[in-house]
Amino acid sequence: MNEVENPSRHLASGGYEIIKLWLWDDELDSWTCGDLLPAPRRTPYSGDKAAIATSVQWLSVSSPNYLVVSYLYHGIVCSNCVSNGIQVLWTIHLPYCGSCSVSPDNDFLAICNISRGFDVYEIPAGQLRSTLEIPNEHPEMPLPVLYVHGGTMLLSGSRFGKVRLWKTDGTHWQSLRYKDNVIIQSLDAHYDASMDNFKIATGSSELGEADLSETQRGLVMTENPQFCERAAKREREKMRDIWENVPAVLGA
Repeated sequence: MNEVENPSRHLASGGYEIIKLWLWDDELDSWTCGDLLPAPRRTPYSGDKAAIATSVQWLSVSSPNYLVVSYLYHGIVCSNCVSNGIQVLWTIHLPYCGSCSVSPDNDFLAICNISRGFDVYEIPAGQLRSTLEIPNEHPEMPLPVLYVHGGTMLLSGSRFGKVRLWKTDGTHWQSLRYKDNVIIQSLDAHYDASMDNFKIATGSSELGEADLSETQRGLVMTENPQFCERAAKREREKMRDIWENVPAVLGA
């Protein structure tokens, strides 16, 4: 689920092929369901496979009605969601996409490429700009990626209990270990200027207390149990369904 940061107060939610757009109704003091995003078109990579959404994100305030959706088989689709209809603006055809994150300036998009790692693309051109390379480690499943620090850095999850911080040119900056042999399935972050701390919340496939909390160069990873419990439950249900659709060859 993703809410746009603009006065129109739009909301988008997604599951499988269904992406719903919501509007805030002041009289009802609640969200009301509006349009449904049309299913993505077939691509050279998708074949006849069903559309499965892996993330939704509104672009920043300068483009308040633009919604970016990543699909497991159908790549990335950006649509202009206006009151009189929905118009597809651009697409990037990619195989096996996990979640994506758009930079605050709307110029770049980071994506979990399930078959090889994390990639950064220029948008809307769709040109590959950099790859976050992790030797001998491939996602093999949808993993989170997130722009932080005003779009100057990237966070990524992993299958091995680590959160990694990257420069946007693909240079690895720092790794934080949550717990060995767990899947970091969701990420969120907040910079606390009053304490000069960067706080990261993770949702994992295994609940419990973190066995290590690190503070390095003003970087703090914190674990919110309630956030993790809710996020992990949602992600486990989502991942279970998605994994059934990922070809077995990816795990070979």
